Amino acid sequence: MQLITGDKFLRPQMMAAAIAMTLCGHASAMLEEVIVTAQKRAQNLNDVSISVTAATAQDISDMRIETPLDIAKLAPNVDIKSTLAGLNPAITLRGVGLNDFNVNNNPSVGVYVDEVFLTSPAMLSFMMFDVERVEVLKGPQGTLYGRNTNGGAINIVSVKPTRETEGYIRLGAGNFDSREIEAAIGGSLSDAISGRLSLRLDDRDGQHSWNQGDHTFGDVDSTAIRGQLAYDNGGEFTANLSVSIGDQTGTTIPGTAFGTLDANFGTCTGSQILAQQCTDFDGFKRTSSNPYAHDTDTATVALSKTLDVESSALVLTANWNLGGMALTSITSVSELDRVWGEVSVDHTPAITPYGTIQKDEEISQVSQELRLSGGDDSFSWMLGAFYSNDEVETDNYIELTEVSAINDPDFGLGGLDLAWGYLQETESMAVYGNTEFALNDKLTLVAGLRYSDESREFRNAGTFLAFDGELLDADAIFFGEDFDGELTPFTSQDDEISEDRFSGKLGLDFRASEGVLIYGSVSTGFKSGGYFGDFTFDSSELAPFGIEEVTAFEAGFKATMADGSLQINGAIFNYDYEGIQTVIATDAGTFPLTNAEEATINGAELDLSWAPTESLDMRLAIGLLDHELEDARLGSAMPNAADMQATGIVRYRFMASEKLQVELQTDFKYTDEAFREAYNDPILKTDSYTLWNGRIAVSNPSASWVLSIWCNNLTDEVYYPQGFDLQALNGTYMKFLGAQRTVGVNMHYSF
Repeated sequence: MQLITGDKFLRPQMMAAAIAMTLCGHASAMLEEVIVTAQKRAQNLNDVSISVTAATAQDISDMRIETPLDIAKLAPNVDIKSTLAGLNPAITLRGVGLNDFNVNNNPSVGVYVDEVFLTSPAMLSFMMFDVERVEVLKGPQGTLYGRNTNGGAINIVSVKPTRETEGYIRLGAGNFDSREIEAAIGGSLSDAISGRLSLRLDDRDGQHSWNQGDHTFGDVDSTAIRGQLAYDNGGEFTANLSVSIGDQTGTTIPGTAFGTLDANFGTCTGSQILAQQCTDFDGFKRTSSNPYAHDTDTATVALSKTLDVESSALVLTANWNLGGMALTSITSVSELDRVWGEVSVDHTPAITPYGTIQKDEEISQVSQELRLSGGDDSFSWMLGAFYSNDEVETDNYIELTEVSAINDPDFGLGGLDLAWGYLQETESMAVYGNTEFALNDKLTLVAGLRYSDESREFRNAGTFLAFDGELLDADAIFFGEDFDGELTPFTSQDDEISEDRFSGKLGLDFRASEGVLIYGSVSTGFKSGGYFGDFTFDSSELAPFGIEEVTAFEAGFKATMADGSLQINGAIFNYDYEGIQTVIATDAGTFPLTNAEEATINGAELDLSWAPTESLDMRLAIGLLDHELEDARLGSAMPNAADMQATGIVRYRFMASEKLQVELQTDFKYTDEAFREAYNDPILKTDSYTLWNGRIAVSNPSASWVLSIWCNNLTDEVYYPQGFDLQALNGTYMKFLGAQRTVGVNMHYSF
């Protein structure tokens, strides 16, 4: 049983194994059939010839998968971290991902909510609620999903209205003054129309404390509402209209500095920083052995990055049954507006090593997809067309007037503030086709091809301003509208790139027996080039970076055994990864996104689902990676790519009485050590860690009501899943702590 020598997660693992062996003599149970839409049509998970991990609504509830960050619990070779002090989630699958924090850059792993692609990492910071299923698709998905899926795709599918009146309400509370309400109700509104209304309210204090007062950092207050209307005229035509809005306020999390702080910043000594006692970069000093406790620094004020996010989305999905063919249309419009900045804990402007920071980020997106499909068991096909247009605008302002090191006349910048911003518009069009052709009763040929054409326009400028201003308008300041003052940009750009690419897949499926599928494939994916979305004093950094491409070879199997009580899936893969878009820091202290040369990634995955009895079920998985980054400027290992990850969940149920059922659950994820930057600096190499979660629930036999006690990070593991190299900027490295132990209780009632 020992997978990870010496790691403390082994004791609970062996306990779970002992339970399984004790009960293995009991009658086995059938595993639940899981239907997925990974290939744009409903299929049994075990019939899909790609590596897919799926979580049902029950899994999502039991494992408390509430944000995109939590999806990492589901499978190995999945790394999801929140960059930039908790603002922008970044996803890495099998070593392929985006190691950048700017909102204008597209991810390497596409996230789809009800089949709509989310264009920016900033749009991933939402609460997940009333979710039917989550699917993690590994490997390039260049045919059916297109660009920005080099590493794979994640599908989040919400619960749809039905004609049956149903719903639920869940109330929860926990430490850090957390409170949550989630509810949904739906049913028939007329002979042809059904509706569903869902909401989630979440309020919690942050885990980082300030020893000089009662303020915390990392607190969240969020509200999300989704309303749906579904129309069905008897199967010939169906449609679903979904409208959702969300609002979130709070603060971001502080970081911990390591290294020798530059003399221009604060009063922390190098020894203090190395001892994790001082973090002048964000205005905190550690004075306690508790890594989550901070004090004010003598030279600065304790700070908090305030956060205010508003989002909205409309999705209209329509399906026509054309007699042997089906036509699907998906139309979406979405917006996100996020304002954040640094203020003191009493919410007055504060001085940082960089002055008061204000940022306003606006993202809007429209998309349209059309699909026509048909066929039968021997030959199926799908044709599609896709169009999207998205715009990103950021306005940034830093007050420098009271920063002594910068205001010094010898420095030459006294009395000036810094402003920069950009406008980016991306237009993407694609056509694609996919087919599955049965060569005989055992062999099926899978072939797909997609043509994508994309153009991106980018306008960027930065300037020093001789006045104190409020949050500024990029249109007014930089791009020709009214400007009350003298504009002297130190950098400016007005540029456009256009790119087109073919991507696709060729595979062969072999149905060895009724319950055994063996498959092999070669697939390609790409992510278009773009522009650096942050300030710089060097105009050369504004030049566009190029396309990123992946060619993947994969072979795998899916086997159902033991009368449907045991499922074993495995895969091996090889990636040829070129033009890797990664952050490469400059001597000027900026972090532009640049193309690295190439990398080779080899790996293997094995997962097992087993229900040895009606009372016991488990899922265990392991993923291995061997990766080599080939670029003389960088290290040899891919960032955010652990050599090994393992996941597992064990659930045991029994009847305590005729009217009371008890369920015990534990789940874990082990992550091997990994570099967090492409330079492979050992200071930013995170140690291996295991996160254990647990749950005890009691319910009535039908589970219409469930009372549960849960705990995340049972062992209170201290770990750093994120880090940045800030040596050129202020002489330090910055690391961010993962979440500490949280406990709570939930009451769930469904009807």
